[in-house]
Amino acid sequence: MNKKALVVSTEDKIITVQPLLKDSCAGCTSTCEKTGIQFTVSNPMELSVNPGAVVTLAASSISQAVQGILSLIFPVLCAVAGYFLSDPIASKLNLTRGDGTRSLFVLAFLFTSSLAVFLITRLIPLPGTPQIINVDEDIYQNPASC
Repeated sequence: MNKKALVVSTEDKIITVQPLLKDSCAGCTSTCEKTGIQFTVSNPMELSVNPGAVVTLAASSISQAVQGILSLIFPVLCAVAGYFLSDPIASKLNLTRGDGTRSLFVLAFLFTSSLAVFLITRLIPLPGTPQIINVDEDIYQNPASC
């Protein structure tokens, strides 16, 4: 996530920003940026940020690591488990063991784990807050950008 936002307030080291509406959002039906929802971000590099500044945000490294583990490694491990568990499960279900059965179980385990990841990430938010990685401009110092 590299996204631009406008700093709304900076009170007691709590920085509140609002996403910027871009030209590419004009035909979009999503409500991500059109609602004007404000949220807090962290400033780990301690950049000089004032209200009215346009900043670039990025996801925290913890959030990216958890996202990578959940969305890539977990489904792949489940697919591998489906490959190795296909013969024992097929024999218990009286199915013919072979490459077709293995493929079926690999795909079933992969699909099930991907669905589980999708549902879990919708119900439980990922850890970490967005971080400010760059201060692009201050609209109060440079009014030509308005």
